[in-house]
This record gives sequence, structure tokens and C-alpha cells, in this order.
Amino acid sequence: MKKGINIVTLIVCLVANVQVSFVQNDALKILPNGNVGIGTTDPKEKL
Repeated sequence: MKKGINIVTLIVCLVANVQVSFVQNDALKILPNGNVGIGTTDPKEKL
């Protein structure tokens, strides 16, 4: 039974890590034109 619990724990940890990766994907965005932003895919502020 302990092996089953370890596998479930591993799967839960992997899913949590994948979700965090997607959430942080656009944490800081810097566009080639010099615009920067946090938490947006289309920042309007100049650097």
C-alpha cells in the first residue's frame, strides 16, 4: 500500500509543478519595442 501512496504523491507533485509553470509563463514580459509588464501578455509601459 505504501508504494501506491508514493505513486499518487508523485503524480500530485508533477501536476502541481506543471500548473505553476503555466501560471508563471507571463510573470514578466519584455517586448522588443521596450514595453514591459508583469502579469500581462501585452504590456504598455516603456522601460
